[in-house]
Amino acid sequence: MEAATTTAAIALSPGRAEQVGAWRATGHPYKLIAAAITEWAVGKERGTVLPDNKAFRIDASATTYGRAKRFLVVQGVLNTNDGVFQVD
Repeated sequence: MEAATTTAAIALSPGRAEQVGAWRATGHPYKLIAAAITEWAVGKERGTVLPDNKAFRIDASATTYGRAKRFLVVQGVLNTNDGVFQVD
């Protein structure tokens, strides 16, 4: 059981799944990216550094990716404790 506390990754709970669906439904590019990043984060260990934007294969500007990442910090999916975006 102790391993579960040290690998506290985001589980796509029913509430989070509903949120991700709502983000996708908006059609806003930053929310589409946020949804993809959230799904990527499932099962990742806390502190896993977010890969390069190219890993998500969504054609968008660096500014749009930045907006999505900052949005996910507010949502509690990512953090920037070490100066880089990582799974919270």
